[in-house]
Amino acid sequence: MSSTDVAVRERALREVMNYLSNIYWDRTTPELATYVHRLIKKVTRNPDPYSQLKKIYTRAALEVYPKLAAIVESSNDPLIIAAKFAIAGNIIDFGLRIDINLEKEISDALDNDLAINDIDKLRQVLLGPKKVLYLADNWRNSF
Repeated sequence: MSSTDVAVRERALREVMNYLSNIYWDRTTPELATYVHRLIKKVTRNPDPYSQLKKIYTRAALEVYPKLAAIVESSNDPLIIAAKFAIAGNIIDFGLRIDINLEKEISDALDNDLAINDIDKLRQVLLGPKKVLYLADNWRNSF
C-alpha cells in the first residue's frame, strides 16, 4: 500500500486518473506504468509503494522454496521444471495486481505447457559453458 493516509491515496489516484485521461495513447504499457508509478511515489512520498507486499510474498516464497527445490531435483526433467518455476516467479508483478495466489501460480506453471518451448535449444546451449550467469530482473525485491 502506497500510504495509510486515505486523503493521500485519493490524491494519488486522482492525479493518476488525470494523467491517463490527458495523454496520447501511442505510449507503450511499460512507459505508462513507469510514469504512473513515479507519480504515485511522488504524491505519496513513498519510494517503494510495494514494500510491504514484497516482504510478505518474499517470506511466502522462502517458505515454499525447499518444496520447490525438491520438486526440481526429483523431476525427470529438472530444467523444464526450474524454467516453469522461474516463469511463475516472473508472472508475480504487483504493478499488475496485488491479489496473488502463490500456490496457484506455481501449480499453474507446473500444469500448463509452455506457449513457446525452446527448452531443447537451451539444453544444447547449456552443454558448452561450465558456468551460467542468470540475471534476475527484480533481485532488489528480495535482497
